[in-house]
Amino acid sequence: MEKLPEKVEKIIRKKVLRLPNVVGFSRTLKPRIKGGKVIKDELCVRVYVERKISADKLTLAEIIPHEIEGYRTDVVEIGKIKALQSDPKKRYRPLVAGISAMHYKGTACTLSLAFRDVETGEVLLSQNNHCCALENKAKVKDAVIQPSPYDNGVYPDDKVGELVRFVPISFEEYTCPFRRFAMRFVRFFRRAEANKVDVGFFKPTVEWKQEVLDKGKVVGKCVPEIGDRVWKVGRTTGYTEGVVADLDWSGYVQYSRGRAFFEDCILVEGYGFSQGGDSSSPVQKGDKTIGMLFAGSESHTVICKIDNIEDIGRVKLILPSTETNFGVTMSKKDDPLMVEIAGLRERVARLEQKSENVESTLSTIKQRLEKLSDRIWYILSGVVISILLQILLRVIR
Repeated sequence: MEKLPEKVEKIIRKKVLRLPNVVGFSRTLKPRIKGGKVIKDELCVRVYVERKISADKLTLAEIIPHEIEGYRTDVVEIGKIKALQSDPKKRYRPLVAGISAMHYKGTACTLSLAFRDVETGEVLLSQNNHCCALENKAKVKDAVIQPSPYDNGVYPDDKVGELVRFVPISFEEYTCPFRRFAMRFVRFFRRAEANKVDVGFFKPTVEWKQEVLDKGKVVGKCVPEIGDRVWKVGRTTGYTEGVVADLDWSGYVQYSRGRAFFEDCILVEGYGFSQGGDSSSPVQKGDKTIGMLFAGSESHTVICKIDNIEDIGRVKLILPSTETNFGVTMSKKDDPLMVEIAGLRERVARLEQKSENVESTLSTIKQRLEKLSDRIWYILSGVVISILLQILLRVIR
């Protein structure tokens, strides 16, 4: 990138940086960012502000100039810059997202966000399956501790919750040679289903907040676009930023138990965006979540989409309470017609909820039948192998 001329940088340091709301600038010319998209052909002087404010709310002396020595300016909102004083590996009560937490027999992971069970209404905290359920090996009511075992967390002193359920990871191949052999026999007749999420849920036994460490409240969820800048706070690397590279990533993820195929995931580009121990970190665009980090390499990170977590996990993200009733603002002086509309919307929502519950129940039955069929195939494969071995021994004799 082309460096700023010395004269331009002097003007910025002397005048622009002194303006209220300005928190920094780039010393090289940068592509313009418009509507969340990068326009590579248009290079500008990038000025960073705590938050964007419309010109009509500023005095003439407070407005950032549109041009500086012939170079156009591009104003980018990045929030208030402050040193991250908090250590994600320490013990926290109440719990917040972005801190160290994991199954009491695990190593180290990150705590994610809070959800509400669509069937029971219970509050559930979330993590990756491989963090709170140990890649399908954990049992219901197993303890989750904070901080993680690798961060000196001790069971039962640091217990913060009990495992309620998890979405099983469907493996195509196993690391164990015996299980791998049996699975290849099974896969000859039946292909493994693709995964969309790596997630599990536990019931908290201590106080919690729907916040990200040092970053504040989560106010919603969103679907990002290619080129959007996103951020996360995790147990290992703390606060990092990256860029959305793909909204429909599909591919293989290697676990300690084996290899699994995933689809419909988000791919984020950025060296050092995540490392081991950052698993389960909620990934945010501004103050809205786009999903949960679960795998990656040195340069790219894979994210479970928030909508898939809600749909497959049968949960809803807990958001700040509002004064609305299904989109209709209510007060003591409400018009009777508006009250009736709100009531009708509530009935429709309840019917939709019942429909979702039926679908989730059918999905659970399907998963259990698939597990049962896998076990039957294991047994059959063992029988076939034993018969073949007996035939082989007789031939040798």
